[in-house]
Amino acid sequence: MKIPKRYAHLAVEYTGRHLQNFREGDNKAVNIEKAQDFSEVEQSSMQSFFEEASSLEGLNNSPGVQFDELKATLRNLHSELKAVDLNNDGIDEAERANMSKAGQAAMQLAEHMMTQEPTQTMAVEALDGLSPEEVVATVRNASVDHVELGYDVARAIMFAHIDNQEGTVQEVYTNKSEAVVGVPETNVMNTEHTWPKSRGVKDTPAISDLHHLFPTDQAANAKRASYPFGIVEKVLWSGASSKLGTNDKGHIVFEPPPEHRGNIARALFYVATVYDLELLEGEPEILLQWNNEDPVDANERKRNDDISRFQKNRNPFIDHPELAEAIASALPTRPVPAKMFAN
Repeated sequence: MKIPKRYAHLAVEYTGRHLQNFREGDNKAVNIEKAQDFSEVEQSSMQSFFEEASSLEGLNNSPGVQFDELKATLRNLHSELKAVDLNNDGIDEAERANMSKAGQAAMQLAEHMMTQEPTQTMAVEALDGLSPEEVVATVRNASVDHVELGYDVARAIMFAHIDNQEGTVQEVYTNKSEAVVGVPETNVMNTEHTWPKSRGVKDTPAISDLHHLFPTDQAANAKRASYPFGIVEKVLWSGASSKLGTNDKGHIVFEPPPEHRGNIARALFYVATVYDLELLEGEPEILLQWNNEDPVDANERKRNDDISRFQKNRNPFIDHPELAEAIASALPTRPVPAKMFAN
């Protein structure tokens, strides 16, 4: 089943909000308190989405697009929601039961999105003969247009689908695994912005871009903070196979586990290219090294596919790791801030 891009955002948003407190098989009703926090605009936009998507008769003629099952799911969900007043504090048991059914329908919608074909890989043949700057521009144009999920929804999708293996999520800095339902408390597991918010993604779509979000251990995530990645020469902190310390230039850097270094490199090349952000001096070299030393594996390819089902774009540096060499010289850099030097 294909969901048109213009409807994907609202579908994901509604589903993602409910996934935070509902997971198939756990018999958990949707969090009513959070549901009551929907603004009138959000409620209106969701209702419009369900009504419009449920009447897409004309689109059934589009090649390869079948909406019968989707329409049935949406109609059922809309019917259940009409019985629930989200702004009514006195929700009775019957209404709670209806809301739980709505949560189940939302879960089914997410499952439909996960069964869609992944977004197609960019054809690198078009890059032949281009300068590094032209390659950067071409890769950016191929990747920048995507469904912006919003941070809360992106986290819900990451923990419920993208990084959830039969109810368990493994974080990337210490390889700890936790049983996860919905979005875990921050003292259990965090959502890591591989490209730190303070370095330019805070007020951009990159803040919710799953291609650089990963589940992380709270303590390791706190130590990493917004420090750049690198090889630690003098250790200030260590946890499992991650370290914080100074590199050979006296910069404070965070050294991740070897098996996640290539993933980090390809995530940072993606963000720098797609969002036109500056790397720090010395970063391109270490990222190129990690891109080569830790090649793409099956899990990283699957994650790229799964993200593309929701965001409708891919990380081309996972599909074509050789692109990193092609664009590294064209990416802008800036000096390492003084606060990142050891005292």
